[in-house]
Amino acid sequence: MNVFSLSFCISIINRCLLFVLSVFLVNLLSVESFGTYSYFMNTANIIAMLALFGFPQLLVRETASHKENNLEIAKLYSFSFRFTVKLLFFGIALFLLILFILKSSLKLNEFYTALLSSLLIPFIVLPTIQQSMLRGSGKVINSIWPIQIFQPMIFLFSLTLFYFYKFDLEAPSAFLLFISSYALTTLIYQFLFLRRFKALSILPKTSKKISNRHMSSLWSFFLIGGSNILLQRSDLLLVGVFLGFEYVAIYMIALQINGIVGMPLSVSNLAYEPKISELYTQGNFIKLKRLYREIQIMVGPISFIGLTLFCLFGFSFLSYVYGEEYSSSYWVIVILAFSQVISAFLGPAGSYLQMTKNENSVLTGLLLSLLLNILLNLILIPAYELIGAAVSTGISLIILKLYYIFKLKKIFKNELQMNNTNNLD
Repeated sequence: MNVFSLSFCISIINRCLLFVLSVFLVNLLSVESFGTYSYFMNTANIIAMLALFGFPQLLVRETASHKENNLEIAKLYSFSFRFTVKLLFFGIALFLLILFILKSSLKLNEFYTALLSSLLIPFIVLPTIQQSMLRGSGKVINSIWPIQIFQPMIFLFSLTLFYFYKFDLEAPSAFLLFISSYALTTLIYQFLFLRRFKALSILPKTSKKISNRHMSSLWSFFLIGGSNILLQRSDLLLVGVFLGFEYVAIYMIALQINGIVGMPLSVSNLAYEPKISELYTQGNFIKLKRLYREIQIMVGPISFIGLTLFCLFGFSFLSYVYGEEYSSSYWVIVILAFSQVISAFLGPAGSYLQMTKNENSVLTGLLLSLLLNILLNLILIPAYELIGAAVSTGISLIILKLYYIFKLKKIFKNELQMNNTNNLD
């Protein structure tokens, strides 16, 4: 079984676990409590991604390019770890300051949930660095099974105990259980990381040469990562601001089911980004073009099948599994999933640009798409509620992908022309 097939199987298991978890949470929590839980989970992820400062993309690319150079990898890890820890402390401190300023406007449960979300942030940030280096070194499966299988299984086990023993579960206690599962996952990543990179048990000093060489890429990756996470999650944030936590709960279910339709492309990105970087380093643009077409042919039809099945059975499924309160998300999911299918057929253009050192093109596209997304959300959410949020996100995603493809075709054409000229020389 190849890396893509195994990664896809793991992602299917992950989606099944997330589905079961969402059913448990919906049944154990009130709609408002589930909305509170989802909103501050979203907030914690945004802060964590900003604290990572673009290191995940840089680490995948650079580790793939220097697989055999242990000293280079050690310096890179030391630089990324020390830099990220500083940003992490700053981000958490700023978040807590804002939280205590806004304390009077929050209910007690909302305040405690927000407070606990600050504890989750380090358990997202630190393992992500190790996960990225494992991916870059070719250990793709080891980089994904702890977070996609182990963590949700531990969380599900703890929720099952609450369910069968009929313990009361509120948003803060659900958050605490989630943090515990992430803490155990962090230990798993530490073990896998040290087994792969034995020389990194002691961090070398960070050299200015390493820092200066990577800072330009890091700024681009940071802006890319920040724009990307805001593009993915700004709709949920604005739904909370305009419509309240009950609507956040309904929209969160829509996003989770939409993630299943978008899963084939995200899995292909996860599996093939190291290979893309490696082929680019070798200058093999013919194989890069062939790989792009293979990914398109592979992921597009799978996503289309997912959309078709949901259109046929989705409404009954939502009503039966989640309840009547959540069935209103049907058309929201259809709109979001339709944009995911178009994105899948258009291919992994964003990953190609990032792994071939064209971060500035990715950044320009993300910033334009983010501004468009926020503007559309501000106009459409007050008028059309959740449908408006879905339309805004769908339009932004399709326009972003079309921009990526335009830039990628231009870059590939120039690179192939340069290669042909060099061969003639």
